[in-house]
Amino acid sequence: MKSIFASSTFRDMHEERDILHERVVPELNEYAAQYGESISLCDLRWGVNTEDLESREGAGKVLSVCLDEIDRCRPYMLVILGERYGWIPDSETMRAAEENRNGLNLDDLEKSVTALEIEYGALKTREQTDHTLFYFREIKGTFPEEYGKEDVFHERKLSELKARIRRFAGKNLHTYTVRWDSEKQSLEGIDVFAGQVTEDLKNLMEEDWKKCAALTSYGKDQRFQWN
Repeated sequence: MKSIFASSTFRDMHEERDILHERVVPELNEYAAQYGESISLCDLRWGVNTEDLESREGAGKVLSVCLDEIDRCRPYMLVILGERYGWIPDSETMRAAEENRNGLNLDDLEKSVTALEIEYGALKTREQTDHTLFYFREIKGTFPEEYGKEDVFHERKLSELKARIRRFAGKNLHTYTVRWDSEKQSLEGIDVFAGQVTEDLKNLMEEDWKKCAALTSYGKDQRFQWN
């Protein structure tokens, strides 16, 4: 089984994350079964207790869990960005995270947790970027406040992050368009996004699945035990 780390802001991306679990993962597992493989999605909405997020200790715990899970899921990652940059921990929390994590070298302590996940898990090496799928969401028409930018500072930071992704992501960067349905209180077009992610992940992972399928029983057992 391979795990894929899902990185996005939380408040505005529930529908995307939900459809990944409800549709994308089951369809991928049905397809991967022909190779004797399966996948899981690491979604930290359900994995981190954020009740004490206001404390430095609580914020540090969230960062530590995020980075641990990225390490566990390497090299696969799924990044979804809309108009929000996300929560920015205080600089002391970020500095502590940098000191306690090998390979985490921050050029800027004013990063959101989402940006930190992307820098650490997707943009640090060419191999990571090649195994990461990036999606930029565009919303047409009017939409709820929680889907929009936080403020001018966050907007600038998000613009810089997206520009960096555009420089390195190449063919792994995609844009999808949705529209807010005020009557249903949901996003129109989310099914198209799900279909695109499913096909993109198949293309990204199939070569590895084929290599694993060609292993002997002993080789497969070795690989399973190593994982």
